[in-house]
Amino acid sequence: MKVRIVCYENLDGWILGKFATKLNSALQSIGIDSDIGNTPDNTADINHHIIYLDFSRRSTLDTVMVTHVDFVNKLKLLRDKVDAFEMAICMSSDTMQKLIGFGLPKEKVNYVNPAHDETHKAKKLSVGIFSNVYEDHRKNENIIVDLSKKIDPTIFSYTIMGSGWEGIRKQLSSLNFDVSYYSKFDKDLYNKLIYEIDYLLYVGNDEGSMSVLDALAAGKSTIVSKQGFHLDLNDGIEHFFNSLSELEIIFLDIEKKIKKRTAAVFAWTWKDYALEHIYLWNQILNKNQLRNKTFDISKEKFRRINKKEKTSKYSNLKIFKHIVILVKNSLLRRIRLG
Repeated sequence: MKVRIVCYENLDGWILGKFATKLNSALQSIGIDSDIGNTPDNTADINHHIIYLDFSRRSTLDTVMVTHVDFVNKLKLLRDKVDAFEMAICMSSDTMQKLIGFGLPKEKVNYVNPAHDETHKAKKLSVGIFSNVYEDHRKNENIIVDLSKKIDPTIFSYTIMGSGWEGIRKQLSSLNFDVSYYSKFDKDLYNKLIYEIDYLLYVGNDEGSMSVLDALAAGKSTIVSKQGFHLDLNDGIEHFFNSLSELEIIFLDIEKKIKKRTAAVFAWTWKDYALEHIYLWNQILNKNQLRNKTFDISKEKFRRINKKEKTSKYSNLKIFKHIVILVKNSLLRRIRLG
């Protein structure tokens, strides 16, 4: 398979240039003969145009990237060109369903969700503990070790200030948690750390901690024992607990939310983005009796394809509402432009 990515924007520009270069690089890493140009290549099996607005005429087998269709004139332009391209590849199932509802042939519209650069990783949530530990265990400190055996050290870390935590710190470190420990109280450092933590944790049953008040004043989330003056802060406390099991539920719920967010884009990589395009291009080549030009991706790990058969159709009412939005946008734009 030979692919020309036709990018009508400066590659050093922002979004569209990025899509062209990232897609091209991912295709080449998979083994596709791919390049970028600002005009179609008549020797290419597929000319993929970024984006549809600048596509003018058929070259070989053409696909067009559809970012958004927010005005009537854009919809008209796309519909006028529908016979010249093989497929409009949208960025979402939402836009795909809208275009089908607007009358574009179903077989000529599909979608590939965008990708991210895999450069951003979730920051560990810093759990702040500010108190001394005493021989009578009034601070209930050992519950933190029990808790830490159940939660993920890739999600949470600890920031501890106060004397007597050396043994706990060692146990937490042995459980692979990052622990920033300050055995002596330092007011300036304490004030700085309050702003840096994500959660203030207090597990003692001895009325409460002044750090809870400071954390609330700083707008921080709190996880505290359900007793003492904590109860009079009911509107401000985010999480109360009475037992280890309740504390575990709180932390595991926070952990679950973080993992759910990162999992949502786990497969949204540039390689998967490229593989989905190849999948669609193979369909086009097969339809045009060019099976010998297809590229075998059966051995590739790909995780996003099955969704295409799962998207539901939009109701006529929903399509009508979208048409109203297009008309409204177009009229507002005309008014702004005078």
